[in-house]
Amino acid sequence: MLAGQQWDVWSDSLEKFIDINSLFSDEERLWKQRPVINLLTYWYMLTHARLTENPPILTFQPATADRIDAMLAETYDTVFKTLWNDTHAPEVVDRMMAWLVATGTSYIKSYPSYDDEAAAQPRIGPASAQLPDEFGEPQDMELAEPVPYSAQGEPQFEIQPHPETGEPVAVPTAEPEMENGADIAVCELNPLQVRGEWNQKPWHEKAWHMHKDYFSPAIIQQRWGVEVEPDTTINGAHGPGYLERLMFSEGHYGAIDGKKSTLNDGQFGVGAVPADGYVCVYELWEKPNPDNEMQGRLCITTDSVVLYDGPRPFPKLAGASPIRRFQFVGLPGRPAGTTPMEFLVPLQQTYNRGWAQELEHRSLMTNPMILVDDHASIDDEQFEAVPGQFIQGGMSGGQPMLSAFEMPTLSADFYKTQDRIKDAFMFLGNVTGTEGSAPTDDASGELVQQLRANADRFIGPTARGLVNEMARLAEDWLALLSVLWDQPKLLTYAGDDQVPQTIAVTPELWSGTVNAVPDVESMIPEGRGEKQARVIQLWQMGWFGDPTDPRTQAKVAPMMRFPNLNRAALPGGVDEYLARRAASVTASVDQRRQAKGDTRASRKELTRLEREIARLEKREAALHDELATHATDFSKVASLDAELRAVVAEREAAEEAWLTLSE
Repeated sequence: MLAGQQWDVWSDSLEKFIDINSLFSDEERLWKQRPVINLLTYWYMLTHARLTENPPILTFQPATADRIDAMLAETYDTVFKTLWNDTHAPEVVDRMMAWLVATGTSYIKSYPSYDDEAAAQPRIGPASAQLPDEFGEPQDMELAEPVPYSAQGEPQFEIQPHPETGEPVAVPTAEPEMENGADIAVCELNPLQVRGEWNQKPWHEKAWHMHKDYFSPAIIQQRWGVEVEPDTTINGAHGPGYLERLMFSEGHYGAIDGKKSTLNDGQFGVGAVPADGYVCVYELWEKPNPDNEMQGRLCITTDSVVLYDGPRPFPKLAGASPIRRFQFVGLPGRPAGTTPMEFLVPLQQTYNRGWAQELEHRSLMTNPMILVDDHASIDDEQFEAVPGQFIQGGMSGGQPMLSAFEMPTLSADFYKTQDRIKDAFMFLGNVTGTEGSAPTDDASGELVQQLRANADRFIGPTARGLVNEMARLAEDWLALLSVLWDQPKLLTYAGDDQVPQTIAVTPELWSGTVNAVPDVESMIPEGRGEKQARVIQLWQMGWFGDPTDPRTQAKVAPMMRFPNLNRAALPGGVDEYLARRAASVTASVDQRRQAKGDTRASRKELTRLEREIARLEKREAALHDELATHATDFSKVASLDAELRAVVAEREAAEEAWLTLSE
């Protein structure tokens, strides 16, 4: 429907969609018309634009007032913003929104991507074996040293007696294979690929999730070490089904032209399809329950081979899987979401039928039917309705024996009905008032802004649901990173002053209780111009300093270009807060000393603390430089990071002591 195929109907006999225009004869095509006045695409483009106007940016806020939680939230904030850009998440969200608007339901899946060759590590890990205890009884014991693992996750070792002591030891039976470093990747899934537990529970509470995808045999061999035969071929006896055609071939409309649909030569639009076709792969994720020993379950299988069946590799997942579901709006008693397209499609088809009737009427008016008397001696071959044509005969008593059949004109009610159908479409699709046009010639900007805000209430529930699911997406990332980043990792990002900064992420970051919560406020419908106006208002109120001070203006100017203008409204973080507070304390320190009878010892202590703070700041900057220099030396990075944490904590303690003493 969105692409203009609005006269296609399903044929039970042909078992495919057909365009009814293809059933017309050549003569019928001269006057029969099936026009498409595509209001649906206009509605789709406008709704998609409204939902993607403010791209989401994952941020974190501390859940408590504790200083450690504030530092943790700041670290998460940097890590997740870096990942958000590295995974091209904004483009994925845009494609997810396209499915959401068209079908009412769409999904985003987070998964590990093993493409970082520079961070390759040997595939080794802990293992256990049946070893005799001190009484000679076999017991399951953890091995002292890690052992190699196969691509299927099987430990590669055997127990042999030590050549000198005779004690049983684990001896590797294969050389460790190098495994590329892992990062997070995201992709959108359409509603034809995903299923969940059959009940009315929210998606994140369902006991199991399942989805299907297609991979080449080479990818399966590389990822799981299993050779499989393709089951979705290019020129097989059975052409691909609807989902295969939708993802790899001509799409939905490939079934309309009557061709035998086969997989084309493109794989997701890039590269070449494997010569032997694809393999359909199913993934089943289960929540922890007594049947899977409270470890959860991940089962990956083809139609003929089980690729993996065991505990979930990400034990900290809160839901059944790292798949998030997004709905345009839910209906009671309906397991999936719905979209306004469901009730706009009949109006679109009715509107097109009215235009078809009007155009057929126009054809009959401009090329009317001709009434010919049987005695006029004019046959079909002699009579041709051509301007200036000379016709012999056809007269009787001085009167022509043929005449044009005049069609009655269409009544005004016909056009009123068409207008009513269009008005109903615009009203139910919430199109009117969202294009940004002023209601009157001299409407105030405030009025236009308020009308736009009222119009956006239509997508308010959708936007609020997106916020919740994006927060759960961030929680999925935390669960994945706790497994994928099991070695120190160095991230480089641009700081507020656009100077490259480095941050060392160690596995300890994911341990313990996380008192930082995702913040996705930028998903709330608010135009960029509205956010900028809010920052200007805060600047005029003096939030950032004297509005006439050039330094204040220089501070506010970058905020107007900052992609997440919600955070620009904050006072500036801990550093700016401490700087302001210190400045205000310094300005009145003499009066406070006189009022409190300050002693010479206090002044000396303040001076000492100031020198200590300056020394620690210098050491902190030097540690950042060393981290950048030794970025590939993980052991060095870990020690430098530990020293940096200690220096930061010592500096903050000195600053707090200075503030307390100065007051």
